[in-house]
Amino acid sequence: MRIISKFHDYYDGCLAYGMDPKCVYLRELKETDDKKKWPPEVKLRSILKANRSTSYYPYLSTQYNTGSVWFCGQAFPFIIFIRVINHLTSEKIYCYNMSQLEEALLEYGSKQEKLFYLNPPKKKFATKEKFKAFFEENKYSEKEVTELLCKLGVPCLAWTETTAWIRSGDRIFLNPILRDFQFYRVKDPFQAFQDLSMFISGVMGGQAPPMIPVSDKIRLEKHGFDSKWSFRKQKKK
Repeated sequence: MRIISKFHDYYDGCLAYGMDPKCVYLRELKETDDKKKWPPEVKLRSILKANRSTSYYPYLSTQYNTGSVWFCGQAFPFIIFIRVINHLTSEKIYCYNMSQLEEALLEYGSKQEKLFYLNPPKKKFATKEKFKAFFEENKYSEKEVTELLCKLGVPCLAWTETTAWIRSGDRIFLNPILRDFQFYRVKDPFQAFQDLSMFISGVMGGQAPPMIPVSDKIRLEKHGFDSKWSFRKQKKK
């Protein structure tokens, strides 16, 4: 696969191991926060009903940001866990399944978050089943994902949503920088590169640029021959 792009992604290093020049990925990033421009199919089927618990008081709780990556016919919903390092610094951890989320929560979560996950004092505070429901209910069939990607002419897209009433975090990305979504937690560089190559060449038809017809005259001049004499030697004057 040959990649034509203005940016680099985490799987680009696989180009060093060879490429199929007939398979071309025109990787042009497009993004918007105008939901009116989003395809109607792009939405989460179920929002995350769990807040990030920092206190027993709801108004002191924060929201988990969520979203999904649609990649080569598969849907990968995610929950963004914010690891607070200090009052000025934080780190986003993209969790694509329960094991990744549980690992992040138990290692970096607040005391209250761990309690509500492992041993909630009341059912309404319990978060584990809400996390499970989010991942299970946001599954899409391969046919649905493939049809939309082919319709848009891209092998992958991603979007983020907030569960807050002010939805300033909603944004969709066509041909996203998958490194920014930590997609390497799902697909290693070789898997991502191979899946893209197979999807573009097999499902999308290669996306090869059209051949431009070239006249015989231009072909000759391109190879250094004179259009009048061609292969014949010119007469000495």
